[in-house]
Amino acid sequence: MCSGTFSPADALTDLKAEYTSFLGGLAQTGMLNGALFIRDHFLVKIKGWIKQFGANGLYITGHSLGAGVSSLLLCLIRDEVVKEMGPQFICRAINFATPPCLSPDAAGPFQR
Repeated sequence: MCSGTFSPADALTDLKAEYTSFLGGLAQTGMLNGALFIRDHFLVKIKGWIKQFGANGLYITGHSLGAGVSSLLLCLIRDEVVKEMGPQFICRAINFATPPCLSPDAAGPFQR
């Protein structure tokens, strides 16, 4: 689970209203940096746990700042995880109070 704003550093991430090119659109820079950090430092462990426990899905959740980070994290890892685990594997982000973190043109493939 990705948490919301708890520290001064989190508040700075919230306030950094800059956007970066991402998946043919734009993503909020601070939240994208958080998602990239999680992917780069924890994705191997997450995939190991999925295999170890025989999970049939990965659900990422968050609130507020954490919801933005988890949404972007799913965009970053979904294709790789599904490719490795199989097409029946479920990857979802279930978030609350998600801030605007991704432009509609970048979100297209992830919308239901």
